[in-house]
Amino acid sequence: EMDGLQVNMVLPTGYIVNPAPVYWIRNNEKWFSFTGEKQILKIFPEKEAQLKSFIRENRIKFDKSENLIRLVKYCSTL
Repeated sequence: EMDGLQVNMVLPTGYIVNPAPVYWIRNNEKWFSFTGEKQILKIFPEKEAQLKSFIRENRIKFDKSENLIRLVKYCSTL
């Protein structure tokens, strides 16, 4: 049953829910969600080499918000 943005579900015994963050970025006036490097590279396929280089050189970790802010700012310059 939906209650606002919450979903109350009964899970089978032994199931564990691990929440994972989803990030959003706009490219060409469209919004895209991503959770990691592979997905953001798909959003900017024409800039894949530049993005891979930036991610490697800046040691971007997708679980650190300050890294993602730097990555998104970089994407806005492409």
